[in-house]
Amino acid sequence: MRKFWLAGLFAGIACGVAYGDIVEMTDGTTKKGTVVRKTDTELHLQVDHGGLKATVTVPMKNVARIVPEEKEEAPPAPPADLSSSPTPPVSQPKVLVVPALPPTNGFLMELAASAVGAGPNDLRRLQPVLQELWQDAVKYAGKEGEQKEKEQWGKLLERLRDLNDAFEPLEGGMDRLEAICKRERNESFALWMAKVRWEVISDNYGVGRFDLEDVREAERKPLIGILREKTKPAMDPLRSFFPPTHPRTGKYEPFKPTQLAGITVNNAIDVKKKAAYAAAILLAQLKLEPEMSGLDKAFFGSQLTMVRRVLERATALEPAAKAAERRR
Repeated sequence: MRKFWLAGLFAGIACGVAYGDIVEMTDGTTKKGTVVRKTDTELHLQVDHGGLKATVTVPMKNVARIVPEEKEEAPPAPPADLSSSPTPPVSQPKVLVVPALPPTNGFLMELAASAVGAGPNDLRRLQPVLQELWQDAVKYAGKEGEQKEKEQWGKLLERLRDLNDAFEPLEGGMDRLEAICKRERNESFALWMAKVRWEVISDNYGVGRFDLEDVREAERKPLIGILREKTKPAMDPLRSFFPPTHPRTGKYEPFKPTQLAGITVNNAIDVKKKAAYAAAILLAQLKLEPEMSGLDKAFFGSQLTMVRRVLERATALEPAAKAAERRR
């Protein structure tokens, strides 16, 4: 049986950052904490849950604005004593120490605890703040098979990211989170997060790519698996526009523009949508799996070349196709 050890979360507080910041999200919700770091793509926010402080990562695309909390003005400094040299202030480093979870109790004790359902995968053994984060995610997940709007899927994904960011710094934290998720949901946390991610991005591919900027490492492999399952269904409607493959090498024969003759004003809009989706599926795999073999990269690259030719042709006919629709 694997031992789980949880250490404390710790976050450095940089000098000069604002305290008590209120982050207004694009979905109307707010987060209150301390902005410890901000980049063009991510906001790192230190939050306080019942006395336990942790740093969460918020994508900047989800941030509407940041409102610093007003603070009382400091009293005016007394007049300087020019008769003596001023003593420079001593800079004290700001160190935040977060209480650690108690260690597990050894193999035999944990084996006995697991036999009665109180092993390391027991939610009750987490600190209250981590229990709260879990319950918050479960609340947004709703019932199994329940239909959700895109906005609801987005909120659930944000809660799962918070869980990931809270457990990841802990020693053995992600193993503990996986064990809890398998007990509570009969699936791994990584797969749960990847499935929710797919629900969020699956309909947003207008330019032939998905938004994958904030994909966490935990969800990367199961998300690749989902994309692999979607590849063939995405490619099949477009294969009639591809050149044939060589019977021995499996590579495409030289491309001929006449193969795109099947794309017309009547079907250009539909073909463009299918080609953009297929391009997004292929590009996502190339981005998420940079370690894939050279043969696989060559195969995906050749597929993507064909898809882009179809997409370009359908895009060129789209204005005429829309004009024809208006005349109907």
